[in-house]
Amino acid sequence: IGRWAEAGRLTFGVHLMVGPPPRIVGSLLIFAREDVLGMDQYLVDEPFARLGVWAKYEVIPFRLATLSDRPLQTASEAVSPTTHHVLIALLGDDAAVRARYLAAQEAQFAWIDPFVDSGTLVLSGTIAGADDSMRGTIAVTRHATLEEAGTFWANAPFAQQGVWQNVMLLATSIIPLPVWPLAPGEA
Repeated sequence: IGRWAEAGRLTFGVHLMVGPPPRIVGSLLIFAREDVLGMDQYLVDEPFARLGVWAKYEVIPFRLATLSDRPLQTASEAVSPTTHHVLIALLGDDAAVRARYLAAQEAQFAWIDPFVDSGTLVLSGTIAGADDSMRGTIAVTRHATLEEAGTFWANAPFAQQGVWQNVMLLATSIIPLPVWPLAPGEA
């Protein structure tokens, strides 16, 4: 991972955990958008993929949102087994989901802005469909417990207005990698 991060090709990578006690069940890796060939090479080199540790993996288009430039972790968080939580939320597949999404979008952005400013939301973006439409959201928040993260996301307009139908929250611990700016729209 270090070599890929140092080269700026892997812009974000964390283990995904369930528990307690924390148990690793997968990974979330975000690559630079223009590096599709590099991503394929990474998967050839990745020991978890090569040795069958990962039962499966999926490559999905992802558009990184513009957030304020804050550190992903603090020194005190570095020693904790769980420092953040990852939200993976998929839109419903019913005919009315697009209308619910459009109706809730402005409220969702207004609701999330203070959490960007406070550093609670450290990474967010859109899972893109084949036609470049929104399929869902991936976000990372600075919450030490699943309960805190669950309460936080339950208040999101997208959750309250039924935009997100399939929501998964997973624990993670952010480990420092070489710092590269997370460029919006490029992951």
